[in-house]
Amino acid sequence: MEDTLTQEITTKDEIIPVKQKTKKKFAKFKRRKKWIIIAVVVIVVILLIANLNSKQSLENIYEFYTAKTGDISTYYSFSGKIEADDKQIILAETNYKIKNIAIEEGDQVEAGDLLYIVDNSTTDAQLAQAAAALKIAKVAYQTVKDITVPQQITSAKNALSSAKIAYDNAIFNLNGMEALWQAGGISQVEYTQAKDAVTNAKLQYDAAKENYDLLTGKQATLSVEQAEASVEQAQAAYDLIKSQIVETNVTAKIDGVVNKIYFKEDELIPMGSTVMDVVSLDKFIATINVDEYDMSSISLNKEVEVTIDGLEKTVKGIITNVSSSSVSENGISYFTADISIDNEKGLYDGMSIETKVLNKHVKDVISIPMKALEFDSTNRAYVNALDKDGNMSKKFVTVGINDGIMAEIKKGINKGDTVLIPKAEELDYQKMMESMGG
Repeated sequence: MEDTLTQEITTKDEIIPVKQKTKKKFAKFKRRKKWIIIAVVVIVVILLIANLNSKQSLENIYEFYTAKTGDISTYYSFSGKIEADDKQIILAETNYKIKNIAIEEGDQVEAGDLLYIVDNSTTDAQLAQAAAALKIAKVAYQTVKDITVPQQITSAKNALSSAKIAYDNAIFNLNGMEALWQAGGISQVEYTQAKDAVTNAKLQYDAAKENYDLLTGKQATLSVEQAEASVEQAQAAYDLIKSQIVETNVTAKIDGVVNKIYFKEDELIPMGSTVMDVVSLDKFIATINVDEYDMSSISLNKEVEVTIDGLEKTVKGIITNVSSSSVSENGISYFTADISIDNEKGLYDGMSIETKVLNKHVKDVISIPMKALEFDSTNRAYVNALDKDGNMSKKFVTVGINDGIMAEIKKGINKGDTVLIPKAEELDYQKMMESMGG
């Protein structure tokens, strides 16, 4: 019986592969090693806590900070750009070229200083031609009105008078011929000729009367009106060209700096184009976009801090305008606000800025560095502090606002209490655990 049992066990052991047996032994050894290391670490930690709970020992892994009272502020931050509050933008009133530019970009100018000279030579020539055409139209009008039409009327009147006399004579002659023809004193042919003379004289008289009536009526009025219209057309052409002539000398209207020159000398400038702009350096306006959820932080006459990116400088500003309607962009609604900034050396139109607007502010509150705060598994805030015996103890605290560096402590510690801040080289237990294979 015993022999059989021993044989079965032996047989069973023999069928287990050697590799698998080795792997199981290694796994058991690894688990034992891990628990041994954990046990050692726990013992070391307990010993450290027991031996380091003195102020002198704690200084090796903690910084000591004495709780103080002070002010803490939180801010909203907005991005934007600045532009000059007063700016002279010079637009081309018509198509022209610049004959001479008297300044360069970046030059400081005063009101009245010459900026550039316009080349009006082409327009001047066109204006001279238009003036000549206008003069000719006026002369033609006067001629038609005072000479041509009156002469035509006089001539037509004379023609009508002559035709009337001829017609009357033809009738008188016909009457005489008719008496002779009835008495047998003239032939039939002579009588017929007298009748035809009356007919022809009547036709000439009617034509002369029609021409006279036409000249003294619609024709005369039409001729004068046509000549007058020609004058008006010529006058309009002259006025149009004259309106295209701009001041030869273009000057600065404000004191400031020549910010941008958009065209070169002798380059054709299309009407309506921006030729040049001069900006005042006395005051600037920063425009920021404000999310609809942050509008409560914005109000008129509120003082803000403006950081000028290019100058790495922070200045004070005042909110002078807040838009009453929102603008939508990429599905996000925002409002705009204008901030007035006094002149700062080196400040230029178009610079980028960051604006800080006060959100919350507390005065004379107990504050500690945020890196002194720790949280337990239930997310309750606490600090490690020194008790009256100089030993480390955990104190739960009620936290108020923070500015990212300092935190307000409403309850839990008092002014003068010493809190412990872990040093950067403090033992990293997480890494220790990872090195154990956990």
